[in-house]
Amino acid sequence: MSPLTQFHQQFATLTGARSVTGHVLTRADNAQAHCHVGNIDLSVALISSWLDQMAGLDQARDQSARRADPDRPAGLTDSPDGTS
Repeated sequence: MSPLTQFHQQFATLTGARSVTGHVLTRADNAQAHCHVGNIDLSVALISSWLDQMAGLDQARDQSARRADPDRPAGLTDSPDGTS
């Protein structure tokens, strides 16, 4: 089984996750080496962008919850895994 096939199979099994993002770095990205060591700048940029996106989603969810309950402390979640 090829690594790309494994990637797609693993990605497809993550049905219970709140958010799943996948990105395959390729020879065109100069990142075909294992763990994309060939283009660390691109890897860091993709990871940073994803983290910023996730932080924005968390902030939006927190703001929505505070509008619904103005006395709710910022960052409070309703479940142990951190999802509201």
